[in-house]
Amino acid sequence: MAGKRSIEANHQMKIKELAQVSKFSLSTLYDYLRSGLLPSPEKKSPTKAFFNMDHVMRLKEIRHLKNQGLSMADIKARLISPGHKEVEPRESVDEIRLAIIDKALELFSIHHYENTKISDITQALNMGNGTFYRYFKSKEELFLDCLERLPKVLVPRDAWAEVEKETDYIKRLKKRGYAMLNAFPSYIGILNYAKLALGGTDEVLARKAAECIRSLVRPLEKELSQAIAHGHVREVDAQMCAYLLLGINETFGYLLLMDPDSSVEKGFGVIEDFIGHALMPPEIKTKGGGFLVELTDFKGNMIEIDDFACGAGDFIPGHYLEGELHVSFHDILLVVMEFSGDRIALNVELKNKERLCMSISPETGFSGRTARGQFFIRGDKVKQIRFITGN
Repeated sequence: MAGKRSIEANHQMKIKELAQVSKFSLSTLYDYLRSGLLPSPEKKSPTKAFFNMDHVMRLKEIRHLKNQGLSMADIKARLISPGHKEVEPRESVDEIRLAIIDKALELFSIHHYENTKISDITQALNMGNGTFYRYFKSKEELFLDCLERLPKVLVPRDAWAEVEKETDYIKRLKKRGYAMLNAFPSYIGILNYAKLALGGTDEVLARKAAECIRSLVRPLEKELSQAIAHGHVREVDAQMCAYLLLGINETFGYLLLMDPDSSVEKGFGVIEDFIGHALMPPEIKTKGGGFLVELTDFKGNMIEIDDFACGAGDFIPGHYLEGELHVSFHDILLVVMEFSGDRIALNVELKNKERLCMSISPETGFSGRTARGQFFIRGDKVKQIRFITGN
């Protein structure tokens, strides 16, 4: 027991863990630190502070005294040394402000701005209204900070990390769209309110709302400008197209909320095909039509497809050896696909009788024109593609 007690006494924790162990809210702990009821933590660096079992025991003592009916004034008189001055812990200001902003973003999106009271936010955070007013003068001021933070919290960091790793422009755009749509229900309400504020009479709110939407567009504009510079897409007005891309993604988000039969995969197949053809370089667009194929899906259904395309072009971009190989439709006789793990294995027979073994992502899309209209299919639904004619 003595050994276990020693380990517990030496255990160090950050303030969030202390809050979990002690069952006190973060804002309450910061109040106690400021007043001196809770001793200062051990500073390992300007931004890293650690607490231990002495702090846990002090908090148990405070709770015990409160349960005996002592007022906070009496508890402070009993536990705080004379001459102590209240000091706001430097790291607490940002942490509590961000906690209030993030909770407000959540509640504004669910219940809308007008229907969310300050007390709703403080109760959800287990803090008093007085604590709220130490950080924000009003709900309006809080909303302005929410607009500023919105672009930074739309998507989890790991999702953005996946976006950043992608080098292909269309695939990168697709991953960014997936990430934003997964978070769409959590920010649709405040985004709509921001758009309403653009035409409102409150000039400060209108400026903040405009900056919020610009912040959503900037990454799209930057990536599109880079793709234009590298010749991956044709020359377009990058800023205007970035706003259009954001609008496409947002509108599709509404469809997902309205139509239970719609899916992200199906929608992005259409969006990817649409954007790919809209932005493809002229030299690809002039070559793109004229390929007639006989496609068999994984259930054995067969369909003839004219003006056949893979994504935005007339080639199959596949993983080959340790790189990526683009095989032109001009050179292909037959492609046989087989699902393997998280990739699709492609056995490609070329016109010169050579055979290639490649792989593609299951999300890779194929499209073209059929007798019944425009057709799209994901790679993981295809069993075989036989090229009949091509220019």
